Amino acid sequence: MEQKTKIIILGLVAILIVSLFVTLQTFSSKQSVEKERDNLKRENAALSRKVDEAMGEARRLGDKLNSFNTDLIRVNQEKEELEKKFVIINKERQDLADQLTAVKSKRQAAEAASAISSVPVSEDAYWASLVKAKTDLEFQLESLRVEFKNAQIKNAALLREKGSMELELTNLNREAAELRRQLGYNQKLMDSIAQELVREKNDKFAIEGNIKTIKNDNSLLRRQLKAINSRKDNLEEKLVSMQQQNISLNRRIDEMQNVLQDRNTQIDSLKTKVENMMVGLPPSGGVKKDVPVELPPITVRPQAEKANQKQAPSPAMLSVTGKIVAINRENNFVVVDLGDDAGIKLGDTFQAYNREGVAIASLEVIQTRKNISACDIRKENATLAVGDTVR
Repeated sequence: MEQKTKIIILGLVAILIVSLFVTLQTFSSKQSVEKERDNLKRENAALSRKVDEAMGEARRLGDKLNSFNTDLIRVNQEKEELEKKFVIINKERQDLADQLTAVKSKRQAAEAASAISSVPVSEDAYWASLVKAKTDLEFQLESLRVEFKNAQIKNAALLREKGSMELELTNLNREAAELRRQLGYNQKLMDSIAQELVREKNDKFAIEGNIKTIKNDNSLLRRQLKAINSRKDNLEEKLVSMQQQNISLNRRIDEMQNVLQDRNTQIDSLKTKVENMMVGLPPSGGVKKDVPVELPPITVRPQAEKANQKQAPSPAMLSVTGKIVAINRENNFVVVDLGDDAGIKLGDTFQAYNREGVAIASLEVIQTRKNISACDIRKENATLAVGDTVR
């Protein structure tokens, strides 16, 4: 019983240790998952800020590109206007050149016609104005050429800057797409972590329920173990008490057996004297007294053992009559002067009669010796006394 109790206690302790280990593992996993979730939240926030910054930069670059396109359109318009002016000026120059050629031819013809005559003052003024207009036109044409070259250079620079901005915008769009993809991946990861946290939370609740059940079972087993130990202590106390009672009974039976042996010796001596007296011999006519014979002690077994040793009454005892020679009220038994020599066996029953011949008790044999027997008092209608008859 003690070994079984120890095994149960060790099993409960092992189950409790395993439960605590699983709880600690679950708690540490939960802490790590929550920490990873916080890190992912921070990373998502940083990525969101980067996406917002990239989108703002993309919008800024788009606005700048639109402004550059507007400037480019304006420059192209100015270029077209300058080209138109250049064409007009070239046409005017050509016209002036044609007029100048015509004038020169007329002048040469006039010089040939009148080589001596002088040129009028009004014609010289006219030619001076023509030369001045030609010079002005050449200056305007040169300035238009310079302005046209500057416009071409500025247009090329704007085209290069437009290409770089388009490339930068493409890179920003690609980076924004990558950031959105990373953000979606982090969101899915956070959803899976949340689901895992929910599962772990449910597992934790299930483990806590199991631990609670185990604790209740442990408490119940502890109470049962305490009750078993208490019953064990009570049984051990009863066993010690019964052993002490058994020792006391054995001692008293030994004392009563010694008393009976002394009485038997006295009875045998009296019988010998009576026989000697009947044959005419003197009371002490050489008859040798019987030496008392030591009998083994009578042991009173517990009630369960007595029940197992019950036997059917022997035929010999049905015609046997004896007397009660001792009574033990404390342990509820009597001693009669009938034993193994009279055919008495364990489990035989007697009826006790008083001196008036009235049945007053029912007895059962629980121990036998050669000339005596110990009988348990099963039923007592009247008080038994030493000398009552049994049969």
